[in-house]
Amino acid sequence: MKIVRFPLKPMSHFHLGEIAQDEKSNLATTSAYPHSDTLFSSLVNSYAQAFESIDVEVFIDDFKDRSTVISSMFYYLNVEGAFIYFLPKPLSYNTQSIKRDYYKKFKKIEFISTSVWGTLTDPNDIFNPCICSIIQDKFVVLIDEIDQKLVNEMRIYSKITQPKNPFRKEDVKQSIYFETDIEIADNTKIEKSIVIGYYFLYASAQEVRLKEAIYLMSMSGIGGGRSTGTGVLGNPEYDNNDIFNFPGIQTNSNCCISMAIPDNPLEFKQFELYETKIRGGRKMENGQQLFIRMIKEGAIVSGNAKGKLVEIGTDDHGNKVVRNGLCFILPLNTN
Repeated sequence: MKIVRFPLKPMSHFHLGEIAQDEKSNLATTSAYPHSDTLFSSLVNSYAQAFESIDVEVFIDDFKDRSTVISSMFYYLNVEGAFIYFLPKPLSYNTQSIKRDYYKKFKKIEFISTSVWGTLTDPNDIFNPCICSIIQDKFVVLIDEIDQKLVNEMRIYSKITQPKNPFRKEDVKQSIYFETDIEIADNTKIEKSIVIGYYFLYASAQEVRLKEAIYLMSMSGIGGGRSTGTGVLGNPEYDNNDIFNFPGIQTNSNCCISMAIPDNPLEFKQFELYETKIRGGRKMENGQQLFIRMIKEGAIVSGNAKGKLVEIGTDDHGNKVVRNGLCFILPLNTN
């Protein structure tokens, strides 16, 4: 598996819409990071801007036959050249007994560093100041990863809601609406150099095609609102760092760090703990795409689930729209 990073500019915005009751409410919600199905769609759409439709089908086939798999995009920090990668909080943490004093704080935790992932077995240790530090109530690191003074000063992202004024004012349905975006924090006033970015993991036997799509996506951006400057990514940086192999973990338990659609009922039984999210359902000029229920990142898997791609309709040009539900699995420390 390999890493590709996208450094982000301070104050840059991302709109990563979620399903809501109506179209205007969709704009008022956003995910904190690009899910793997959003990432897949952005890669395919970016690839289609430069290649013929037959080439795009070949690119999609790389995923259908599982010769290419990707994780969701998560946050990383570059603190004066030292990289810290964050992963979603595993659902297995939720099944353990959390001390009453920590319960409300525990619910706010969303991400843990790879060092925490590979060493922590008791989630109560998150709140032990001799073991862990917490950035912005959401991101957990070991105390030796970041100086505590820096932990207290820095921020990673916030959610910003702003009113928007549509162009078609004569249309009653197009009245002023509100859009919620992710805003990347500005830590430039802090003495130490801090770069915040998104990254994702991939494994591919067709790396040339994937890297072409990655480069094109870095040029076009990701998520909604790209025509107004939202969704801008930095130039991709590749790394072969093996920290995600977690060689010290000896367990039969795994965690899925992508949105997943089990391939069959037998594979579905491998998901021991999971939460779901409704995806798709976008309204197009030629009809509405199907809604689909997907398993969220952080699910606990007993085996090596593969997942699958699912067609949910067509776009305005008649092209098939596919949701990526391939599983990206990492070993998890449960001892």
